[in-house]
Amino acid sequence: MTKQTVTPIDLAQKYLLKIGLDPLFVQRALLPSLFDENILCKKMTTDNIVPKNKVGNKFTQTHIYLNSGFWNACFSPTEEAAYRANPIPSNNQNSRQNLILFESNICEMLQRRNKKLSASVVVKSPVGTYVPKTNTLLPASTTKLFNTQGKGVQVHIGIEDDDTFKDFRLGILLGDFLLMFKYANKDCILALSIPSEFCTRYNITGLSKINRKKTAKASAESKQYEQKDAEYSTNSNSKNIKSEVTPLEPAPASSGSKRSASNKTKYHGKPSRGKGALEKAKYSCESDPSHSSFISDKTGKNYMEPHHLIPISNQGLYSNDIDITSNLICLCPTCHKKIHYGIKADVKSMLQAFCAARQKDLKTCGIEIDIDTLFAYYDIY
Repeated sequence: MTKQTVTPIDLAQKYLLKIGLDPLFVQRALLPSLFDENILCKKMTTDNIVPKNKVGNKFTQTHIYLNSGFWNACFSPTEEAAYRANPIPSNNQNSRQNLILFESNICEMLQRRNKKLSASVVVKSPVGTYVPKTNTLLPASTTKLFNTQGKGVQVHIGIEDDDTFKDFRLGILLGDFLLMFKYANKDCILALSIPSEFCTRYNITGLSKINRKKTAKASAESKQYEQKDAEYSTNSNSKNIKSEVTPLEPAPASSGSKRSASNKTKYHGKPSRGKGALEKAKYSCESDPSHSSFISDKTGKNYMEPHHLIPISNQGLYSNDIDITSNLICLCPTCHKKIHYGIKADVKSMLQAFCAARQKDLKTCGIEIDIDTLFAYYDIY
């Protein structure tokens, strides 16, 4: 039987779905644009696993060696250069590395370990307790440091783990895979482990890099959304459209509409809700109220445009509607163009302000959003 070829992100998604996590949560947690380009996909050897999982083995070391392409997840080029210039223990940059782990992943791997007890894998109780099939991410940490091996330099993690990472590592057996993804906009690594017997079902490709290159179809779809956005702004300023302000409560997502070319669901905002957002903001730019444009012939008001903070193209990642007043921002034409086409520093600043202002209301409407996911939706990495 021919094995399916998958990337590390594909593999992680398939495994997390298998252990019962919500598909939309999994898609949001593993958006490729959340992470730096370099990743780690490592088959664990006896050097890397904890002593209770290799009893009788001559290898006593338990640290995890990182491939050189993934060093920048832990250390900057300046820190690496400082160590190479003076590679002594007192200059090994020993510090803590923050991690994010899937609670369900820890739970499933520990349960599996209990079924595989042997002469080399012996009884060991975890420090904490973990719930299966829960969409929960847990913070953890471990040490990171440079080390000289012969004439070469290595980066090691896992010398001194906190309790959560200890339990995570307790579930990793010989031959299992460790996946690590460095978040693009914060000093933190998303890590998960996958059983060897699951990984052997697939040919895993792209072990060290995320491919962010857009396909021609994806680029064409982006252009179609841009065209629809311009049409949406015009219609939201129409005299013939009745305004609508949505209540502060969850509402089921729109079913979207089908495109015959790709049969992929495409979502559109309702101009009535766009107009409602403009009226609610009193036709004042929410990025900078001092901004003006011109008086619209259709409304007799300062011309403004509605913008979906969570882009409407991402509706498929949410079970609740994102075409809602809490997700709509009133912007002057310049700021609207800037949030779509501006330099990343300006866009990040705008998104941070809007996320802080709308996060609470969006949560009330059943929409979970954090600034890193928002950055990912705008391809800021």
